[in-house]
Amino acid sequence: MADRRLQVFHAVAKQLSFTKAGEALHMTQPAVTFQIKQLEERFNTRLFDRGGGRISLTAAGDLVLDYAERILGLSAELDIRVAEMTGQMSGSLLVGASTTIAEFMLPPILGEFNVRYPQVRVRLTVGNSDVISNAIAAHTLDIGLIESPVSLPSLQCESCGDDELQIVCTPSHPLASCREVEARSLLAHDFVAREPGSSTREVTDGYLRACGVEPEELKTVMELSSPEALKGVVATGLGFSIVSRASFEKERQLGTLVAIPLRPRLTRSLSLVYPKERFRSQVVSELRRVCPQQAQRAACLMPRPIEARIDLAALRHNYLVARQYASRQHREAKAWAVVKANAYGHGLLRAAAALGDVADGFALLDLDEAIALRQAGIRQPILLLEGFFEAADLSVCAAHDLSVVVHRLDQLQMLRQATRAVPSMHLPIYLKLNSGMNRLGITAAQLPAVRRELEAAPALGPLTLMTHFR
Repeated sequence: MADRRLQVFHAVAKQLSFTKAGEALHMTQPAVTFQIKQLEERFNTRLFDRGGGRISLTAAGDLVLDYAERILGLSAELDIRVAEMTGQMSGSLLVGASTTIAEFMLPPILGEFNVRYPQVRVRLTVGNSDVISNAIAAHTLDIGLIESPVSLPSLQCESCGDDELQIVCTPSHPLASCREVEARSLLAHDFVAREPGSSTREVTDGYLRACGVEPEELKTVMELSSPEALKGVVATGLGFSIVSRASFEKERQLGTLVAIPLRPRLTRSLSLVYPKERFRSQVVSELRRVCPQQAQRAACLMPRPIEARIDLAALRHNYLVARQYASRQHREAKAWAVVKANAYGHGLLRAAAALGDVADGFALLDLDEAIALRQAGIRQPILLLEGFFEAADLSVCAAHDLSVVVHRLDQLQMLRQATRAVPSMHLPIYLKLNSGMNRLGITAAQLPAVRRELEAAPALGPLTLMTHFR
């Protein structure tokens, strides 16, 4: 309900920058300038002094800011109070988060919040910690989750968890064999850094200085603003990086990256940030309550590295014993190695490599894991035990020569769509019969019709029946 010109003025006055106000409001700088000009014409006085590339509030600007804060606050409070009087937990919740938190920690928090309050529409803004803090101070965001404390006097900051930063590199990197690494030992290796201004960069630089190492001494070969891009570059072997432990759990399980703690450990607090105001909506208060619980659960901050290990030579020996036993039962029997992502602490790729020249085939749960094996040079048959969940998955499976399991009737429609789109597709199918051991699988009554349909599809490859034995 508040005048848009006042909202824009408030943002510029808090940021003392037309550019930063535009970023916070998702407006162009000319649009911000136009709104300020209209307000100055309305009051017939200048609200900002401009000069030397800087702006400052005039005496009239200070007065307008005082009233604008009260008007905007009362307007927001009015909307919320009326909604809460009618028993509604609805409307918008404007949440900000720094990049690492938004990508790897916040999804389970927002997921639980949405389950509890489905009528509340959450809008997430992602940026570095400074951008999020400034947006909350400008009242364009309600609350934020960032990786560093803030010093803005208008904001309240409370800790909601801890995060550890660790070294990541490829398994073949010289640092990969270390149990811990001291800061000065990093000087001999190429470094892939986060961009200046990010919380990860600031925390890392501060840690290095505290250890007697100037950040400029590192052999920095690249600076990247995206955690995903950074991991991709590190995975090529270009160098090492220092990132949040929460951001590379999947790569660690697949075995494409390894993590090494720093000595002493490098940790930081995650901060929940919101305006210092007497009034706070129930929606914001509820997210404040949920965040610390879920942040600890989601990242613990992420699962600790699994310590259970088996000897790879023993794994290979046990597989060969199982295959020999199977061949004694039936001369054409095949033994498939079921390998999950962590593979007893070794990582998927290392466990697969240990069996790669003897395994009849590999059975996996995840499509990404299967593609990773193909890219690593594994040429044996690969079976996706959980099948597929979208028709688009099937063309990917065919392109990588993967076999899939059909265990639900709705998968037949996906197969029809995929084979119509790509008539030349060749896709081996394993049809799972439900033996009663679990809920997945085609029943005995459904089997004849399903089998006839699959065998009649010319685009599909060989059809094999499978089941669990009691």
